[in-house]
Amino acid sequence: MIFKNIKDRVSNSLAKIDRLSFIIFTIGYVIVAFFIVLAYRYPIYSDYQIDDIARQNVVSDYSFAYYDRSVVREIIDFIESTKPYYYNQNENFRQNFETRLNNILEILQIENEKDFLNEIRRKNLDFSQTALDYIVQNRFLIGKYENRFHYLYNAIVSSYIVVDRIPERGIERDMVLATRQGNIEYPPSRITLYPLEKEIALDFINRTYPTWRYAFKEAVAEILVNSIEPTAYIDINKRRRIVETELEQSHHQKFIKKGDIILSRGDLIDTETLSKLQSYKEYRRDITSRIIPVYLILSLIVYILIIYRLYAFENRSFKIKRHVMLTVVFFVLSNAFFYISYHLKAGFMLPISLFIPFGIISMSLPDLMRNTRVSIILLVFFSIFFMFYPMFDLISFFALLTISLTTVYTSKLLKNRKDFFPVGAIIGVINLIFAVLYMRIENGGGNYFDWGFLLLFSFGNGLVSAMLSLGMMPIFENMFNIPTKFRLLELANPTTSPLLKRLKVEAPGTYSHSLLIGDMAAEATEELGIDHLLVRVGGYYHDIGKIENPIYFIENQQGANKHDEIKPTISVSIIKNHVKAGVNIAKENRIPEEIIDYIREHHGTTAISYFYHQALGLFGDEQVNIQDYEYPGPKPHTKGAAIIMIADAVEASLRAYSQNNDKLSLKIIQEIVDDAINMRMAQGQFDNCDLNLHEIKTIKEAFIKFLSRYYHRRLEYQKKATE
Repeated sequence: MIFKNIKDRVSNSLAKIDRLSFIIFTIGYVIVAFFIVLAYRYPIYSDYQIDDIARQNVVSDYSFAYYDRSVVREIIDFIESTKPYYYNQNENFRQNFETRLNNILEILQIENEKDFLNEIRRKNLDFSQTALDYIVQNRFLIGKYENRFHYLYNAIVSSYIVVDRIPERGIERDMVLATRQGNIEYPPSRITLYPLEKEIALDFINRTYPTWRYAFKEAVAEILVNSIEPTAYIDINKRRRIVETELEQSHHQKFIKKGDIILSRGDLIDTETLSKLQSYKEYRRDITSRIIPVYLILSLIVYILIIYRLYAFENRSFKIKRHVMLTVVFFVLSNAFFYISYHLKAGFMLPISLFIPFGIISMSLPDLMRNTRVSIILLVFFSIFFMFYPMFDLISFFALLTISLTTVYTSKLLKNRKDFFPVGAIIGVINLIFAVLYMRIENGGGNYFDWGFLLLFSFGNGLVSAMLSLGMMPIFENMFNIPTKFRLLELANPTTSPLLKRLKVEAPGTYSHSLLIGDMAAEATEELGIDHLLVRVGGYYHDIGKIENPIYFIENQQGANKHDEIKPTISVSIIKNHVKAGVNIAKENRIPEEIIDYIREHHGTTAISYFYHQALGLFGDEQVNIQDYEYPGPKPHTKGAAIIMIADAVEASLRAYSQNNDKLSLKIIQEIVDDAINMRMAQGQFDNCDLNLHEIKTIKEAFIKFLSRYYHRRLEYQKKATE
């Protein structure tokens, strides 16, 4: 049951990933996998000769032991001349000979010559043309000599050890054959290489059966060659262990620690440096050939798990394509930082974290993603990928994690763009703390120059990250049209927002109404913990479409009402059109989609009741369809849009009431707020935004509190007038 639930959940999560997002995520991983492989396969030039000048810096990524090449060569030469080669006996060599010989003898009994030759080829038997011609003509006769084959085979394997391999230098000393009875030494003269030479078989045949015809002898010899397999296999591991033992006893082992400088650009290459460099290159090639496939598999598993986590629990956020793009862009960017820092570390003996401007990502991402929880998940995920690079160390890893978590929470300090620098200073302090730990643990301290260099790099990393973040934010804001807090502040200010300035000039009544709605809604959202700045700006722009026909909206009218001169159907068309016009104007001015949602949804599917009832009076119930008098919607899908809807309705009702009545009390404000909310709840306008009763109560209280302050003087005046 548990596995079925897991399977269903994974399937549901994967089903939520559309094709474009899948392609984007795939491209992102392929690029990062390339960075990882390249970090391990970065070429090291080692074709130096003695007295050459070093062309690059080389710092060891691993700790390992090695032996000087000249010492190794001497020991190997000594072993070659004094130690025997070891072979393991093939326990089944006699049974295997029986099987292979019987197969050949069975083929010799095939009557049809064509079938016989086809079977020879199918079994991959190797005969000279002369011997094959003779065998074809005399195969039935040869098949009767089975006992002679066995006799000759026993004679051969009693005299020779047929081995699978002979060292390139040959066997200079006796070989040692390991059998069940123990080790047996054999001189080089009794060793022959597989496949058995035909001349050896012919020699035994000539000595044993000298009267046979030569053609018959040749045929028998080649059948024996095709039937005999190695009677012993070389034991390379035994030889290697002998070499290793001799090397250990020689006490010439040397060590290279992770972080040691193997080569510095401009150094003169001597024998020891060349030996060290070649040993490092061989060790690196050997270990990376095993590490790379493992790391690619592990990194892919981590990548898939993170994508699953995002789509299983943060699906609403990742329905937005720009969040997918931002995730992949910053994922690739962080790994590019890791890769570049890997090469920079060769020039400076400093903690690797000081070469990674991770503050750029951790300062920018929370504002660009507009979701603290998702930002934390992504930053931790990016940090984990640092583990797949050769320069990984725990201190640098925890430095990245600390920077990630710290800047996510200090992002609240970023009230305007200049606040990036204090956050950069905080990153500098974090860098310094972890750099000191690194110096104490890895380098055992350091001199004054080292500490000065460390201080410079620590704060330099933080301040450079702040400057680059400051420069990159507008690029990402414009590229992906993101409503960061900085962009929202600019949109909320008429001096920096041409569209808001235009609303102020062309529709001043709507402008005042919009500011009131924005401020009123922002106060309610602060109580609910929603992004109040986004809601405030959404309120400022929700009626931007009224710019097209401002005079047809009551807040902009002075004197006669334009709607008194036209039919209700035309009036409704003009009123409804301000939503569509607002969306179009916002898109033309590259207003973020989150703000456009407030424009699109602030009336939901409510009816324009004034003109609907006017039409009923003019045309009667049967001639009027209420759907013609409803806004096109959609209904609010966020709590912020629902709050704007309520605020808009409440403000319109209060404005109408105050224009037609002298008396305004707190009770009337409460009743208007209650009526606006209850009416829209009854119409199902909040069905798509999950507003609960507690939140609705909080909104009511916030609106009443705000409006009582806003109308405070008028309420006080009425109170004194009645006393």
